[in-house]
Amino acid sequence: MVRQIPFTKYEAALLLDAYLKVLSGELSRVDSVKNCSQLLRLMAVNEGIEIDETYRNVNGISFQMASMESAYQGKTIMKPATQLFTETVQLFRDNNKEYHNLLNKAKDMATEKRDGEATALQMCELCTTNPAEHQMILEETNRMTGTPSKSVEDAFFMYAKDKTGFPPKMLVDYLQKAADYCHLKQPLLGMTDAKAVHNVQKKVAEGKLLRFRFGKNAQAIRSVTQLYYAFIKSYCEPKEDAITQTAPLMKDAVVEQAASDAVEQATAENVPIISVEEVGALDEIVETAEGSALQGETTSVPANDQSLVDFSQDGTYLFTKPVSYTYKGEVYPAKSWNRIYVEICGLLFADYRDAFMGIMNEDIPGYNTLAFADERNYRRMRVPKSFAPGYYLESNLDATTIVRKIRGLHQLFGLGDKLRISYRSEDGGGETSEKAPNKEWIIVQLKARGLTYQDKRNWGGCLWIVGDHGLDAFIQECRIKGYKLSYKADGCKTYPNRPVWWTKDHPKQPIKATPVIPTGEGQISLDAFKQFLIQEKGLADRTAGNYSTSIRMIEAYIQRNHLDFSLLNADATGAQKIFDFLMARPDFEQINIQRHRQFSAALVQFVIFLRQDGSIAHGGEQKLTGKKTIIETVFDVLRQAGKPMTVSEIYQAIIRDNLYPFGAQNPQSVVYSKVSLAYRQTDTRIREGRDVLIRAEKDGRRVFQVMSAKEAAAFLENQQRKSELETASPWVEYEAVLKQAFPKGFQKESVLDMKKLRKRWAEIHGEELRDSNEIVRLQLTAHCVDTGKRWYLAELLLSDEDRWTVLQYIERVLNSGKPVLYYSSIYAALEHQLESAVLTEDLLVSYLLATCQDRYILREHYLTNDRHAQVNLPEEITVVMLAYGRPIHTDELKQALHHFPPNQVERELHIHSEFIMDAFHTYFHESMADLTAQELDQIAAFIQEELDNQGYMIGDWIQRKLVQLYPETAERLSFLTPLGVRGAVAYKLRNRFTFSGPVITLKGNTMSMTDIFAMFCQRHAPFTLDELTAFAKECDSTIYMDTVHRNCARVSETEFVETGAVRWDIPRVDAAIALHCPGKYVSLKNIQYFDAFPYVGYSWNSYLLEQYVATVSKNFTLMHSSYAKNNVSGAIVRRDAGLDFFDDVLADILANAPVDLEKDPCLEHLANAGYITRKKLSSINEIITRAKMLRSQKG
Repeated sequence: MVRQIPFTKYEAALLLDAYLKVLSGELSRVDSVKNCSQLLRLMAVNEGIEIDETYRNVNGISFQMASMESAYQGKTIMKPATQLFTETVQLFRDNNKEYHNLLNKAKDMATEKRDGEATALQMCELCTTNPAEHQMILEETNRMTGTPSKSVEDAFFMYAKDKTGFPPKMLVDYLQKAADYCHLKQPLLGMTDAKAVHNVQKKVAEGKLLRFRFGKNAQAIRSVTQLYYAFIKSYCEPKEDAITQTAPLMKDAVVEQAASDAVEQATAENVPIISVEEVGALDEIVETAEGSALQGETTSVPANDQSLVDFSQDGTYLFTKPVSYTYKGEVYPAKSWNRIYVEICGLLFADYRDAFMGIMNEDIPGYNTLAFADERNYRRMRVPKSFAPGYYLESNLDATTIVRKIRGLHQLFGLGDKLRISYRSEDGGGETSEKAPNKEWIIVQLKARGLTYQDKRNWGGCLWIVGDHGLDAFIQECRIKGYKLSYKADGCKTYPNRPVWWTKDHPKQPIKATPVIPTGEGQISLDAFKQFLIQEKGLADRTAGNYSTSIRMIEAYIQRNHLDFSLLNADATGAQKIFDFLMARPDFEQINIQRHRQFSAALVQFVIFLRQDGSIAHGGEQKLTGKKTIIETVFDVLRQAGKPMTVSEIYQAIIRDNLYPFGAQNPQSVVYSKVSLAYRQTDTRIREGRDVLIRAEKDGRRVFQVMSAKEAAAFLENQQRKSELETASPWVEYEAVLKQAFPKGFQKESVLDMKKLRKRWAEIHGEELRDSNEIVRLQLTAHCVDTGKRWYLAELLLSDEDRWTVLQYIERVLNSGKPVLYYSSIYAALEHQLESAVLTEDLLVSYLLATCQDRYILREHYLTNDRHAQVNLPEEITVVMLAYGRPIHTDELKQALHHFPPNQVERELHIHSEFIMDAFHTYFHESMADLTAQELDQIAAFIQEELDNQGYMIGDWIQRKLVQLYPETAERLSFLTPLGVRGAVAYKLRNRFTFSGPVITLKGNTMSMTDIFAMFCQRHAPFTLDELTAFAKECDSTIYMDTVHRNCARVSETEFVETGAVRWDIPRVDAAIALHCPGKYVSLKNIQYFDAFPYVGYSWNSYLLEQYVATVSKNFTLMHSSYAKNNVSGAIVRRDAGLDFFDDVLADILANAPVDLEKDPCLEHLANAGYITRKKLSSINEIITRAKMLRSQKG
């Protein structure tokens, strides 16, 4: 890298002029920075200064303009003002005439053309800004010189125009970087030797140091170099006679297609990047395509064998192959369904990017898998494939699924006739069948399951299938199909010593099908299935849609595997048989596991659905029209009433509220029959997890009430116990024994407690207990407080006074307007007020559940006196926060919400993004940061400006910017800390930018402070420690020294340079270190004399040695606690020493040192020897223990 040169007074004048244009509104800050950067780079070229891509580039000038802004404003804004900039501003204000003389001189220096490079730069810029003028100048030059109308450069620019969004200037820049990387003595752009260009392209494609040198531009350099190579091959084709002209023309088209596969369309602001694998393979793609084209191969087929994909309806595309596709009038050849899926998504992404981003990291509406992902999420895919720079799609799909995905995109983007796909059957059209050539059922199955096999039956041999008894289910399926397979454990000649199955069978008429499946009345409506899940099962619309989609995918699997049944034509019994059969297939089970068992869950619900009224399942009117059935209406009435009702009362409620349009002559009898039927189905409904009707007698009337399956099961079990207890001994006699003998409870599984109960019963009542052990347990279950392990008498847990205290507290909280009260909150509030010595939180919960059923509605974690009460803790937190009107400490919040468990309040604060941290343990609601749409746009604008300038913004800068640009807004948010302001803006602009910790980036990008410091090193090396410290302070961050050492080289205490600036001589430096390290290790500080060290461009010192050992050395490594800002410490350890951790090194040091193995002496020894910086080490006790063991082993 060219060493940065300090600004001159002429450059300062140009920079101030650029800033003044921003202030006056003449130019935007971004445009002004770009213009200034161009002028300063041209000035350097005119002055004969060697420049590189970082010299006075846009990022650097943006940084310097911030310093000039501070000089002009008279205070530090973002970057402190330099003395030169302060003097330039003073000259502008005190002697404007002299300043303008200086400015005019600077402009002359930046516009004089002293060599061809400046002219080239200007021509590139002119080509971007004014193509017509650029072409006119070229034509005039060509006319005067007699050269052809198009140079190599211009021909390449025209060639690249339709294949990439790079402007000519960027193409020149990237090709020059490629030339520099390969150490060419001439520019790559202009070279016409195809072999030489190919060598450059290959070296760039395979170069491991390219990314290390050029960072994120590496991929773009690779793609442009590849594009230039493809261009040169077509440009240099001979065109001397008409006979040979057709081949080059075809080659041009093929090369263009191959190049366009590698280089996606993009803009200069969004640099296209293709994967290393794609670039590395592009040569092969181009050569293969050329070969096919030159041999006259074609993908076209007779039109009558082709069909067009019908995007208006679903269908199967099993055993089909795409021929071509047309997009916006352009026809593209098609090699495979997978390939055109990638290509079409690439085209759509370029034209509908914003809409496409709406489904990124999700799926096309109506599906529920991860179809498209960015760099952060693509690893969740099974087989990701890039369709645009930085974006991927799931490619592990069959043809039918791919067409469905494209169909979804077609509908999402409203493509109409813009997209058409032509395809044909693989067997030349017509229906495929099991008897088609190469489509034998067993061969299709073996390929689908990925099994290894060899088929020699056509030559009198056998079909050999590799596998053991893990294939038993598949073998059974084969036998049903007519294949008799035998097992051979020791293998065959083809597969020796491997278990195999073999057969010679080649059945002409495979037996018709797997299980015999009863069918229903016509095809089942999946819409009806979805409505059933929503209305009967209470599932969310999205979940119900996922289950419906799963059934559709299972049906596709059945068709794809040629199974002779259909899930959509089966009745409940048939569907259950299909379910059992599919789950026995290893390949289906594997798919089910990959989809988190969603298929099996959907099948369970589907079977339950089919057990309903058959007409409804097969698309009957009631479900499809959205009306509720009679029994559904009955359930709604009972739920609304919240109490038992007679059939007559239920019927009157339905008529009164007009809930169902009866058509029968005696509708009340219809209601009665439906209620009776539902009551008789109680056991079935409980097993299926559905709500049930419970019948009871009340005041001589037969009434019904609705219960959940769980509640009904418990209720019926309790009723059963009551009937069994009618012949048991009186409970009052049990109470007497329990009070005297079991004050600490009766252990449920204890044989000794049962014997003790019987013994004490005889002592107290004067006779033996006649009840069996089972009846005893039923009595205790019915009347005692059950804590899981013990039964307690209620009065032994809480005295009457304690019970009164608990109930008063509950009443007070519920009557204060709180909808619910958590059990844990009751215990936390009363723990120190109750006298019971045995009471715990769990015992209190058990007590309330056992004794308060008639007073409150008892849920799993809380109680309430309102059957319709809903727990909405986030809403209550919001109300409290808004009432406080300021950020609230979590202790205050928990006190205000004492009826909720404290840990749940904490959890909600972390779960819900609208609760924003203002300081440690202090939060506020996002609505308290009242920002108008205009203010948010203003904030978004200056964030975008920062991102345009340097690629990121630090969150704490938002408040500074508000103070500077919009003081009224800043004043209104003054009750928040910078952290709070950043959090509020992050919440409100979350759909525009990515906020990752303190760093703000473009939407979809993520950067950490580690990335920020890495970027600083790459952009600003060389720099000083003071500059690094100032940058960290500006970011309100500590210095990430590990990152700094990885991205640049520290050559002294105060200097950091680019990594490539140091000319390491690794063998000689390692040899010099070895002189100081005869053993396994040596202290870094122990090496103070560097006479034996070779000169590497900088004088040796401890900091340079630390950098070398940590990042470069082959034979040694650095082990230390961490890098220090103003010091060095640690051990230089031989890589073959067998010491893997720093603690192991320190233990070995102490074991061999003349020091007492106690904490303080050991820390002092390590610090004095230079192994640690401070006399503090968190793991010192473990290190000393290890050292003692090492000493004892040595005797």
